[in-house]
This record gives sequence, C-alpha cells and structure tokens, in this order.
Amino acid sequence: MVCHRSEGAPPPTKPGEPGNNTTPRPGKNTTPNNTTRVRRKNVRCCEVWRAIARVFSCCKKSDQSYKEKNGDANSINTNCTNSSNTSSNNNNNNCSNNKSNNNNSNNHGQKKKSHRPMVSLTEETIGMGLHRRLTEDKQYDEILPKLDPKYTKVKEKDCVYFRGDLKVTVKGASNLPNADGRNIKAKFDNLMRPKKNKDLSDPYVNVCIDDIKILQTKVIKDELDPVWNETFDTEVSHEGTKMFFWVWDDDVIGKEKLGHASINLKDIIHKKVIKQKLDLFTPFKNVKPTLDVEIEFEPVSEAVGEFEVTRSYFPLRHSGEVTLYQDACCLPSPAHQHISVNGSPFTARSAWDDIAHSIEKAQKFIYFTGWSMTHDIRLRRDSLDSQKTKSYPILGEILKQKANEGVNVLILLWDEPFNNEEMTMAGVVGTNDEITRNYFANTKVKCVLAARKKNTRGMLETLVSNTSFSHHQKIVVCDDADASCGTVGYIGGLDLTVGRYDDQIHSLFQSNLNQHQDDFYQTFPGINNGSQGPRQPWHDVHARVTGEAALDIITNFTERWRIEAPAEDTCLADLPAEDKDESRWKIQLFRSIPIDSAQFDETKMNCLQSKHGRTYEASIHRAYVRAVRNSDSFIYIENQYFLGSAHTWYEKGTPINRLHKDHKIFIDDQFITSSPKQYHDISLDESYYFTPTQEDSSDEESESHQLDVMQNYLKDVKFLKPFSWYHTPRCNHLVPVEIAEQICEQIEKGKRFAVYILIPLFPEGDPTAPHIQEILFWQTKTMSMMYRKVAKAIKKYEVEAHPCDYLNFFCLGKREQPPESILKLQTSDTPAANMSKHGRGMIYVHSKAMVTDDIYAIVGSANINQRSMDGRRDTEVAVGCWEAEPDSRLVSDGHVQGLRKGLWSEHLGQYEPVFDNPSSLECVQRVRELAAKNWEAYIENKQPENTPGHLLPYPIKINKHGEIAPGTASGHFPDTTAPILGTKSSYLPSRLTV
Repeated sequence: MVCHRSEGAPPPTKPGEPGNNTTPRPGKNTTPNNTTRVRRKNVRCCEVWRAIARVFSCCKKSDQSYKEKNGDANSINTNCTNSSNTSSNNNNNNCSNNKSNNNNSNNHGQKKKSHRPMVSLTEETIGMGLHRRLTEDKQYDEILPKLDPKYTKVKEKDCVYFRGDLKVTVKGASNLPNADGRNIKAKFDNLMRPKKNKDLSDPYVNVCIDDIKILQTKVIKDELDPVWNETFDTEVSHEGTKMFFWVWDDDVIGKEKLGHASINLKDIIHKKVIKQKLDLFTPFKNVKPTLDVEIEFEPVSEAVGEFEVTRSYFPLRHSGEVTLYQDACCLPSPAHQHISVNGSPFTARSAWDDIAHSIEKAQKFIYFTGWSMTHDIRLRRDSLDSQKTKSYPILGEILKQKANEGVNVLILLWDEPFNNEEMTMAGVVGTNDEITRNYFANTKVKCVLAARKKNTRGMLETLVSNTSFSHHQKIVVCDDADASCGTVGYIGGLDLTVGRYDDQIHSLFQSNLNQHQDDFYQTFPGINNGSQGPRQPWHDVHARVTGEAALDIITNFTERWRIEAPAEDTCLADLPAEDKDESRWKIQLFRSIPIDSAQFDETKMNCLQSKHGRTYEASIHRAYVRAVRNSDSFIYIENQYFLGSAHTWYEKGTPINRLHKDHKIFIDDQFITSSPKQYHDISLDESYYFTPTQEDSSDEESESHQLDVMQNYLKDVKFLKPFSWYHTPRCNHLVPVEIAEQICEQIEKGKRFAVYILIPLFPEGDPTAPHIQEILFWQTKTMSMMYRKVAKAIKKYEVEAHPCDYLNFFCLGKREQPPESILKLQTSDTPAANMSKHGRGMIYVHSKAMVTDDIYAIVGSANINQRSMDGRRDTEVAVGCWEAEPDSRLVSDGHVQGLRKGLWSEHLGQYEPVFDNPSSLECVQRVRELAAKNWEAYIENKQPENTPGHLLPYPIKINKHGEIAPGTASGHFPDTTAPILGTKSSYLPSRLTV
C-alpha cells in the first residue's frame, strides 16, 4: 500500500531521526533495512523539491522578521558580517521546532548526524532539472528581490563596455580553506590521486568578466598559500559590470569553490592600474582568505595605432619582400588594366608556378607542412592543352628527384585519426595522408604524419582533442638558387592537394577536359566525377615572403619537427644567414599552436599565453584584433568560416525560451538573475536543508549561512548572461564583435566605414548534414549579433542609414552551360541532378585573408572561428604585412591595395573607379547592385548565361533593426533542402563545429 502524504507534510523519517516521535529501544540497531532504502530512493525527487520549498519558506520568514525589526526590506545590509548576524538571529526562531526535535533525539542517546551532501547546486544539476524547477518556482522569483532588492535588478547604467588591452597578474593567495579529505568526493579524489605528504587543496584561479571566463591560472598542488606569479596579456571586448576572481580546488572529478572576489569594471576603467589584495568570500568558516592581484587596462581609445603585435613570439621584421597571390593560378585579365601598384601596372602571379620553380631550384633543403598533400598532383598546368598538362611532372617525382640530388626534403602532414588501412586510406575528410606516406616510403624523402596530440590528465578530454582538432598549417619553405634573398617561404590557404588548383575563371565543366582532367574534386553528394556534374571551383589566397620572416617560417617548422619527429632531429639543417638590409616591407609571423605541438624557445616563454598551466601561442587572434582596431575606413575579409564572439550573441533583457524546450529562463528588461550558477558551495544534507558542505556545520547555523551565501552572491553577481552557460559553444574569440564595435565607433564619430565579408555559400559537403547545419547556425548567430549592434548604433546616434550601408556579407557562385552528356544523364529531381541541369554551383571560398584600409594585410591558414583563433585547438600560421616609406609613411597604393583590387576585379568581372574608395556609400551600393544582378542570374532555372561576375549577396535579408531572415522564398539554399540559417544539432559537441 502506498501512503500519500499531504503537500505540507514533512519528509518521512527513520527511527531516531529529528521529527520522528518513535523512540528506539536502547541498544537496538537503528540502521534502515533495504525496504527503507528503496522507499527513500523512490521518493527522493519529491523530497528534494519540498526541501527547496522549505528553504525558501525559511528565507521568507527570516525576511519578514527582519522587516518587523528594521521596518523596511530595502535596508537589508549586504555586508557579509552583518548579513550573517542578522540571518543567524532570524534563523533561531524559524527553526525552533527542528532544534526541539534534535534535542529529543539526542536525549535518547542518538549521535548527532553529520551533514552528507546529496545534491549540489552546480551546473551538473541543471541537467537533472533542478535549475528549471528553481526558475519556474514562483517562490523563487518572490524571494530574490526580498533578499537583496538593491542588487537583484541591474539597471542599464551599471553595465559598461570593457574594450581594450588587459594585463592581469595573479600573484598569490593566503589562508585558503582546505577542501580535501572532508567529504566523499574529496576522499575519492585522494584515492584516485594519492598524495605523499600533504592532503590539502589544489587551488587555481579563474578570471571572469561577469560569467565569461577570460583567464585561468595553473593548478598548484597541496597548498593553502599558493604563489602563481602568472601574468596574462589579453584583449577584451565584453559588456559587464565586474571582474571576478574565482578560486577553485582542482579535483579528479570536477572542482570545488574555495572563494571569490570581484572588482567593478568602472573602477578598472577609471584607475587604469590596480594593485590590491582582495578579501575572498568563501563558504568555509573560520578562514579569511585573500588574493593578491595586479590589473592594468588600456582602453582602445587610448591605444597607439600600430600594426605591430608587441610581446609576440616572432618580432616585426624590416627586411625581405612579400608577394600576394589570388588563387593557385592567376591568368591575365582585361580588368587588370585598370589596376596599378605603386604607379606600375598590376602583374598577375601564379602561386603554384612560383612554388614549383622554387622547389626545382632548391639546393639544400625543402620543408613542407600541410593539412593535406597529394603526391600525384601537377603544380604546372595548361588551360588549353591537356597533353601539355600531362607532360609536366607530378609533385612526388619532383621531390624524390631533389632528395636523390642531396636536397634535404622533409614533409610534416597531419595524421588524420580515421585514416588507416583498417578504415580508409583516403581518410574521412580526404587528406590522403597514409597514401602520401606510403608513396615516399623507402625513399630519401622523409614524410612524417603528426597527430594533433593534447596531453592532459583527463583521458576523455585527450581523446576528444586528438580526434577533433588538426594540424592546419600550410607551408613550403626552401632555399632558392635564383632568388636574390636566398630563402623563400610560401604561406597561406593553399594545400598542395586535390581540387585546389584553379584560376579566376572558376570553370564548372569546361576545365574537366584539360586542367582538371585528373584532378576532379566535388564534395556535394551524388556527384563523383566529371561525367555526373560540375566540379567544385576553389578560391584561395596565398603569400610568398623572403628575408628574416622566411627564417621565422623555418623556425616554426623546426620547432614542430622536434616535437613530432624527435628521432629525426639530425635531419634539420642550420638556419641560413639572411640579408637584414631594410626594405619598405614590414613583416611579422603569427601562429596558433600549443606546447604539445611545438618545442618553444625557453627565452621567449614570456611572449606566450597560458591557460590552466598549458602554454600556447595565439598571436593570430591578437593580430586580427589589432588590425581591426587600427582600421579607419574599411575592412575586407575573405574566409572559409566566420563565427565567434559567442559571449555577445544575446543581449541582456531578452527572453530566451529558445534554449531547450525543458529549459525556460524568463528575464525582464531590468535583468533579474535567474539562478545562482556558482552555487558550488551549497548542497543538501540528510535533513533536507541547504547547508554548506562542511562536516562540522550545525543545524542551528545552516539556514543562517544559507541566507548569508545567497545575499553575498547577489551582492556580487549582478549579471548572468543569457545563453552564455547553456548550449553556447566556447567560441569567445573577439574578431566579429571587434568588427561590429569598430563600425559603431565610426558611426559615433560621424565617419563613413564599410565592412565587406566574403564567405562560402555553405561549408563544403552535404549542406543538410548536422555538422554543416550547426556551423551555419553559429554563423547566423554571429551575423545577427553584428547587425544588431550596428542597428542600435544607427538608432542611438540618429543616423539616416540601414545596417547594410556599413556591413555586408557576400559569397561566390558560377553558372555555366553543362555538356549534353550530363543533361541526358541527370534526369532525376535530386539536388545533385538539379545543380547539374541548371549548370550552377558555388565557388568555394577557402581564403584566410583580411585587408584593412588598403594598407595592412593578413594572409595565412587560420579561419575566423574558435578552432583557428584559440591557440590550443588547430595549429595555424599567418603573416601580417604592410609597406612603409623611409619616412615611415604608410603606403596605401602598393601591393596590399593591388591584392584587394585584383580580388574585386575577379569577383565582379570588372573594375570601376568607384571601387577606389571602398568606405564610400556609393561604393557599397554599387557592389551590392552588381551582386544582386548576379544573384538573379544565379537562381534562374532557365538555361544559364555566362555572367561577368561571381560575387553574390549572401542569401539573407536584414531589416533596419538588424534582424535576419532567409533570403529565398523557401528558406533553403538553391538546389538543396538545407535551411540557410542552419539548425542546432542535438548531439554533436560544439567544439567540433566552432
């Protein structure tokens, strides 16, 4: 028989427990039997929620008692000491019945129970529904304002925009509480990680702006007075109220809060430099911990506008030359007649032709790094004569010949984890690394496959990292006998592999008869060769550098080789001497790479970043942010991906019931905190009270301490960013938000500013696939954030404009008459058949380049996503460069401008004088007009006509409020059923798609 208890009935109790009138007989074993355990397990959930309501009820009574004593709830003092005393006095009356029951039990010889944690209010419990129940509970919404009306709701004026360069030094802490060995979790931690001499906390510090973590120190084992002395240099672009310092105890499973402190962002902005020993608020008693920190902040408005990234691993070089390439092959075009470089006519150069020439002229060494490399491709091809194309040697034969001549040929490729003889030799993503290694086996060419390793204590984290991230650098560096500079390095987005060779015509069908006869490449499902449909055209940007920067490229290869192939260390040649005579070029090499993948120079460790004790370099991100902040009139970007700044995707004050059907968070325009995210120090004990997780806490102190914790939490945590902790990817790099803020800054100044961003129509592959849809979903969130910020600035400063007058996204597409053989073959109604019949397809944008003000350029392998910008995920390399006159005047009509104009003439099929001023509204409108015409021709379902340009507007619609909608009637990409705005995957880990 099931006994139904009333809503207000207390939880069932065992004999001898508080609240039970049954007195056990002396000497009788009162341990519950199996039936009792099963019953308690079955009703555990109901009792937890009743316990929560009970705590809220106690809090409410305490608040009423306080009002009766002091007259006004608004006068509640949030000072830690006063709150504790007040709560303790109130609590004595509220819990008298429980104390009486405890005394009755103790009179019968029962030992007082210790508090054993059962359910912890942490992020983990959110998945069990605890957070949802709390936020939907009306009592909860009533209690928060009464606990602390002054701090629960935050007004707009309390929030500041924190944008600039931040330097934080975490020196050390003192008198930290010991969290080890005091509960089951800690004892399990000690069992899994035995300690020889001590059994103390293992502290580390997280530095957050509100709830967004920006920095993290290393873990110091078994120390209550740790000394970190770690200095962090980082860029910030965050909206918030406070900077938090959370001190945690590191455990094998999870972590435990030791204390936290905070500093107002307004104080940091005002004082610029803060040196302070902070008192830590802690859930532990009888300790007064402190944290010693130093903070230096330089706002963007006061920063010196220089392109050089200071404190970078590779310094700025003042010697050498730079050549910038568009596509693997660049043919002469009539549009080039209207382009000049330094007063001379624009000359098209072909990247793969120059790479082939340098390899053939090498006499000492040839070094390769790549995401992929295919031995049977031809670097030289003829666009008209297929027989002449076949007469050129393949890359593998050239390298074997040079190795036989005594040239040191070293190849370092990414070892794709799902590519082996047991699975598929070509690899899941088609890197062909096993095929390439087998080809060079038993030759003088040394080919090493390098897995993307991450050595951490967490086995699952290591496995995920090793299978999720890649080596993405694309480098060829060698000595060139014909080059006056001696050493040349090629760097950019082009891998020497299948499908990458293309020119600015970007043929769909015709080139399959000559240049691509043996190099057909298409990732769209249903098209496997040139007889079934169009190839996938490829657009990329590459660079060639000489001088000291070329030596830096060698250094990058050497540091990676010593990690990935330590047994072959003797193969590396000494660095050649270089002419250091100054040139008009200023060149700096940047990387994204962790210590697991490069043997860093010990003398340069102060130029690197660290997080949780792992050293890495993330100078590419710093270079992008600095270039954006220094831009004055326009930014032009070409990139394979564009997503990031997830901490800004949703504004405060917006209802976000879009997270999950079971997770609804209601936030009004005044922004009320929805749940204590950081309640790591509160749990349920067996008496179903919220108490601190300390074995020596008493029932008399439990509820007063609960009030104390909640009040002090609300005193500090004013903001809890919506969407930032649940289902939001860790994709907080600053490039997108910095671009949006730069636009807003120029609007405030009353200046024209324009941003042009070129991305693929969709990531290569099946656009309906879950991972591609999720990438598009994050991309939409990024675009929405940027347009929303621009729209708000337009409204705020009363400018008669539309967001698209400042910010525009584009893609590339091509239409071409298909051969009759394909028209006869493709008679079905599949996406592949429609693409083939209509003779259209996207030109895949694989570039990783940015030009600002026609002065500065970044070219490399890094995408604008977290994988590339993080420094601890994919390994990347890039080069930043600009030209300057001897008197330091920047050159705005040099090779950087030539690259931008050459790319625009390729994409638009023409070049007009209005394009000389990209920031002007006339230029923006003209580019949008031409792109719109190309789009109309692209989506027509009649026989295709060759259009002069390939530039298309990205298929989205933007209203004056910055809101995004699909740009097609169906909401899908042409010839597909894939939603343009993307969809969130329900099972993929976000680190795979950001």
